[in-house]
Amino acid sequence: MKAVVMEIRNDTCVVLQSDGAFAEIKNRNYRVGQGIRMQPKLTPCLAVVACFLLLCTAAIGWHIPTSYVYMDINPSLLLEVNCLNRVISTVALNEDAKNLLKETGLLTGKTDECMEQLVTQCRALGYIPEGGADLELHLRTNKQTLEQQVQKIAQSLEGRDLTVSLYAVDPAEHKAALRS
Repeated sequence: MKAVVMEIRNDTCVVLQSDGAFAEIKNRNYRVGQGIRMQPKLTPCLAVVACFLLLCTAAIGWHIPTSYVYMDINPSLLLEVNCLNRVISTVALNEDAKNLLKETGLLTGKTDECMEQLVTQCRALGYIPEGGADLELHLRTNKQTLEQQVQKIAQSLEGRDLTVSLYAVDPAEHKAALRS
């Protein structure tokens, strides 16, 4: 865009742009009346691009599991948890789990609520008998908040006809479990 220098003030100058707008720019030894060529500002364009990239990153981050909770009663399930500690996918690891998920549907949402729902549904379908059952929770995470959340739900489930064991899973064990 073309402009004409109208006034000089110390290290800045006022220019009249070809579209009739005035702008204040840095003085680069301009003289009053000098015609100059101005570079268009890309700020609005860059802001739009930055917002788009931010939204894309957030959308991708929402759908990428960062932690995993294995629940074994007899139905064996894998809860894939995203960076916000929300279950984004529930995977059946055996036939009983497939039957459980047919009844329950694929659960997503807060990790503790999904775990509670699965245990409740296991009771309703008879996977947890009156005499009790063992619940093994295997957790693969690097997030302390999720670890605390799972410990809390494990403590709340303990004693309600369940013996709960909580184990940490190292990355090698997790990769081997995913392959099988």
